[in-house]
Amino acid sequence: MNWRRRAVRGFTLMELLIIVTIIGILAAIAYPNYTEYVTRGRRAEAKAAMLNAMQALERHYGQFNTYADSADPTKGWQGFPLQSDSNLYTLSALACGALSFNECVQVNAVPRLTDATCGTLLLRSTGEQGILVNNASSFTNLPQACR
Repeated sequence: MNWRRRAVRGFTLMELLIIVTIIGILAAIAYPNYTEYVTRGRRAEAKAAMLNAMQALERHYGQFNTYADSADPTKGWQGFPLQSDSNLYTLSALACGALSFNECVQVNAVPRLTDATCGTLLLRSTGEQGILVNNASSFTNLPQACR
């Protein structure tokens, strides 16, 4: 019998398993970082949308000496876009806590996708930035992780 040695081609099963394991480890490290960068980008978009809305509210206040755009101040102000550019945040304008629309207005940006770290972002006409916690029952200054 003529047994010729053929050149070994391809990969062994062990080599493939090592490669798959390495790729899995790299993916486990990279994916959380990627999602965090995407979430930060979305928050930046929300902040830009809130600033645009607040500018519109300030222009209205400068002209009419009130943030409300109707005789009924409980209706709020609907003269600005109600969503961010990519529709990932819904915007709303409300009076600040117990204050009236003549004194203070707050723009809320509610995320359509979950954001466990920050949740609902807010910007007040007094310059305060923060988040709403406990289902919007209390205001907290903007944490470092949400900046």
